[in-house]
Amino acid sequence: MPVRENLIAYRKYKNFTQQELADKIGTYRQTVGNIEKGKYLPSTEIIISTLRAFPELNPDWFLLDKGDMLRHIPKYQLNFKGKTTIGAQINGDNANVQEAYGEYKNNPSAYIKQLENKVEEQASEIDKL
Repeated sequence: MPVRENLIAYRKYKNFTQQELADKIGTYRQTVGNIEKGKYLPSTEIIISTLRAFPELNPDWFLLDKGDMLRHIPKYQLNFKGKTTIGAQINGDNANVQEAYGEYKNNPSAYIKQLENKVEEQASEIDKL
């Protein structure tokens, strides 16, 4: 089943331990480990939690092994020193990352509000899937 292999591939892509992935999707490390070992299939709740936790993850790839691992997302999802940044492409444009970090430093509360709004937009898109 592609979900098992793709869960492993995505976890490794993100450089997460099983515990880190479990924390992000709201389950136990043992659950992630047992899914990865093929002891049982992931529940619908685990699949939905994974897709909600990682909006950049392409559901077609994750579930059906079709297309690319990552889907295109608007210009706000890139990890910079552990922070999600607005204004940066997922493939990494250093100028945009620096600009976004500058926005954060100049007005952290406004920047965080922008992030919250973007996350809400992504959650709405995921709920439509």
